[in-house]
Amino acid sequence: MANPFDRCSNVTDLVCEQPSADHLSKGFREYVDHTFIPGYKKLLANLLPSDVVEHTRSVAQEYGVLSGRVSDKPFFVSDEDMGINGAVGNSCALVIPGKRASPLRVIFAHSDIPCLRAIAPHCEMDAESSLYAGNFYFATKAVGGIRAEDWYGRNVVVLGHIYQNGRRRLVKINGLIEQSSAHTDAKDAIKPLRRLRVTTPYRTLDKAFKALGIQDSMDFGRSGLYVFPANSNPHEVGSRLSALGQDDRSCHHAAYTAGLENLTTDNTVAIFSLDHEEIGSIGNSGGWRGFVKKVLRETLRRKYGREFRAADFPDMLNERGFGGLPAICADVDVAFSGAELDEKDEDRIDFRRAAVAGWGFFICADNTPFCRATSPKHVDGLMTLFDGKLPGRRKRDRYQVTWGPHSADSDFSSASMAEVFDGIMPMVDLGVPLISTHHPGSENLNKWDLAWLKEGLAVYITN
Repeated sequence: MANPFDRCSNVTDLVCEQPSADHLSKGFREYVDHTFIPGYKKLLANLLPSDVVEHTRSVAQEYGVLSGRVSDKPFFVSDEDMGINGAVGNSCALVIPGKRASPLRVIFAHSDIPCLRAIAPHCEMDAESSLYAGNFYFATKAVGGIRAEDWYGRNVVVLGHIYQNGRRRLVKINGLIEQSSAHTDAKDAIKPLRRLRVTTPYRTLDKAFKALGIQDSMDFGRSGLYVFPANSNPHEVGSRLSALGQDDRSCHHAAYTAGLENLTTDNTVAIFSLDHEEIGSIGNSGGWRGFVKKVLRETLRRKYGREFRAADFPDMLNERGFGGLPAICADVDVAFSGAELDEKDEDRIDFRRAAVAGWGFFICADNTPFCRATSPKHVDGLMTLFDGKLPGRRKRDRYQVTWGPHSADSDFSSASMAEVFDGIMPMVDLGVPLISTHHPGSENLNKWDLAWLKEGLAVYITN
């Protein structure tokens, strides 16, 4: 006898909808599968923000982009290149100088990902517990909004730099975060962040310090050591691509690829990837003061020549800089998926307002409180642009309009890029729907959504 599902028309007639993946040209499919996604996978292999920056620099140089200084031709710079006080090379910008009469196009992505930070080596202090420890461990703190239970029972790597006497030294240590056995686990208990401890190879405190090249625990103040899952290779399931750190490597890749493929545009383009977005930084390399301000100021000084006056900057961005369109905050947002079906009535996500994976990139029409100045006129301008300029006929199958479907995802002040820059220039959130957002092992997106985001940003850059 057939299974009842075999006779249920709701099942037998169902076609799982992925509009962004349908009616694609052969050339576009080949480009995405053989160029765009392989390039993205190479980017995903870089975990530290500084490695993301240097990887992107090398790709830009392959396109003939000048590296390390401001120029009248397309250039790539990091926060260190620009001499920002305290910068460690975690933020970068690709700038394409354009014609004086053409508008400015600005895109913000971010280079950091949710993870853990190693803060000091520890061991059990009381005599009995210390006998069972076996190894010293690193205490940790959260970097961004994470769920503790996602990290228990993982093989990890501690990766980063220690700064001593003005010099930087790379550190890489294998570790693991233990999980209690299924036989003894209090399954209903919520596991706290404070117990996320990274077991190290070291049996004595002295060996731990020698391996790190430091004197004592105080020297951890000189370090930037972060904890990542040890096995983070991308995993493809049909159109789905699962990998660590797609928030926000995905939008970084789409934005920089769009820029590098359109270096001859008449518009002046500035594409930023900034550090510390996950922890709400408004510092000199992640916020307005410092890196972003200096790059834009020097770019516009060259564009307008004697017409540029420092006293008018940044007001001139709003008055004549953008030509009626906003700057773009390119970032992911929570996608509604099967994992949320059981929670749709619990007031954590409104699936009628959420982005859906496989339905194209999103324009967020109202992301209060993160982007308070979103104007319907700006949304209209972007929609008009995409309806007219995206490749192919089914343009409205390539993007979707969302309405900020969920509350803040953490207890700390978010200070997202849109929120940080909203008071300085008009902003609209635009990005890809991401399933399992902030999970250390299975953040996943639809590759066609990402490809169409790149096409959408290319349209924004060149028109």
